[in-house]
Amino acid sequence: PRYDDEDFDPHPPGQGWNALQHAAYFGRRPMVLYLLNELKLDMKSRSADGWTAMHCACKMGHFEIAKELYERGMDLFDETKDGGGGFTPLSLMLENRHMGMVRCKCIFSLSCAK
Repeated sequence: PRYDDEDFDPHPPGQGWNALQHAAYFGRRPMVLYLLNELKLDMKSRSADGWTAMHCACKMGHFEIAKELYERGMDLFDETKDGGGGFTPLSLMLENRHMGMVRCKCIFSLSCAK
């Protein structure tokens, strides 16, 4: 769905997102850092359909948040569950045409050899 569709709901019922996933989706980097550093939320927690904060950040093109999560150990190839579409953070970047983000991620990944 598109954001300008009147039927678009950014919070579909039943996803089970936590505060970290919401902050990552909406690009709230200071909140993401607060939730990780101060409240010690588990960055690898998943919604009912297998989405993580990394999936949320990558879908919406929030590079700085995705980079922070990557540096803390999140994976670009982590797949959602079947009900979540089977997406990876990298596929979400490509699908949503965040090509600048994809290029930076590829360069960053190669230079940091995990």
